[in-house]
Amino acid sequence: NGKGDIEPDPLVKWWETTKERMGLSLRLKRIDAYTQLLRTCGLRIAHDEEAQRFVAHIIFPHQMRVVMDPAAPMDLDRAHGVAIELASEAGLSESRRRWEFWCVRKGEEQHVLIDEVANADGKWEASLVQKDEGDALVAPDGRGILPIAMFAAHTEELGLFTLEGQDLVPTNRFLNVLLTDIHHIAEQQGFGVMVVTTSAGGKAPGKIIRAPNTAISLEEGVDAKFIDAGSKLAELVNLATTRIKLHATFYGIPPGRVSIEARAIASGVALQIEERAIVEARSDQIEVYRDPLRRMWEILWATYNAFVPKANAPAKALDPDLALRWTPGEIQVPVDPQVALDNVLAKLKSKLCSRVEAIAELRGITVEEARAIAKAIDEEDKATGAATPTPVDDPLGLAAKRDQFGGARPQPPLPKNPEEPLAPPQE
Repeated sequence: NGKGDIEPDPLVKWWETTKERMGLSLRLKRIDAYTQLLRTCGLRIAHDEEAQRFVAHIIFPHQMRVVMDPAAPMDLDRAHGVAIELASEAGLSESRRRWEFWCVRKGEEQHVLIDEVANADGKWEASLVQKDEGDALVAPDGRGILPIAMFAAHTEELGLFTLEGQDLVPTNRFLNVLLTDIHHIAEQQGFGVMVVTTSAGGKAPGKIIRAPNTAISLEEGVDAKFIDAGSKLAELVNLATTRIKLHATFYGIPPGRVSIEARAIASGVALQIEERAIVEARSDQIEVYRDPLRRMWEILWATYNAFVPKANAPAKALDPDLALRWTPGEIQVPVDPQVALDNVLAKLKSKLCSRVEAIAELRGITVEEARAIAKAIDEEDKATGAATPTPVDDPLGLAAKRDQFGGARPQPPLPKNPEEPLAPPQE
């Protein structure tokens, strides 16, 4: 701006504000969990003309009806019809539903709202509410595009919707029944079973009232005692715990992650080996989201060009070459700060990284931010007369340790003749 400051591009600033108002980061984290559970999940992108902002809604599989093209079982843009049940006053009820229907196949473009009402016979009757005569959204490559990005944790051989992940349902049902049984057994047999016996000539009581504040009075010849039913509550609890751990292990979760008991860890390396399955599962999941996130940007691009230029927007239209770059975040592994510092200083001394890169790694910032910090440090040192810091000769502190064991190792004298070989080091 002429003052030495870099001002953000208006489109970049618009995107930062848009994704924050959409709650996009939180929704993508929720989609990650839903995709693991349901294997399929959708994200609907739209522009709220009244509020003049983008909105995003998560769509579950049971809220969608899709008639796919058999030649493209995972391509929504080639489907003969896609309908989403809307969460409106006319939708998501037992007797009335509202659907938003799309088709963007060439020559079959449609976008309509449909109401369904259940009649007295329990059958659904559909009626057209609104038909959009406008053109379909157009992707950067010129094809029609539906405003839905689908996230699927499987490939096309299973179709868009699958019951592959439904093993969680019977497992959860088994645990529900088992925990209910444990609760009932503890309630009914936790204090034992009361047994009343009468000797010859004794009179059996008509009824016995058991209560914490009531004493039991027995007639002569009548005896009462409590017998432990041997309900084995501990074994049942262990069975439930084992079942949870087995299913967690099947999904790649280390048993230690589902343990509520304190346990000793042999070392940080042992912990990393135990967590290896989670790291590998995360690496596999990256490919699940790469293409849907690319499609999400295409939907945002098409929606912007169709609606946003009518409002106060930073550009009348987005360039087709404009792309959204998505990079998976780094996995943060706990490291001793001193060890991390020693590693960075060792790389700096070995000229495996620059001073700016070392600052970026130690502070967890970008290289651009680190370059600005290095510049500020140099300017401060220049103002105070201090020398500009250079890589230290002993980043690991080995000299101080050598001093503890009798000083530094003596070096052999240099030969006077350059061609003469060096003398062997002294013991």
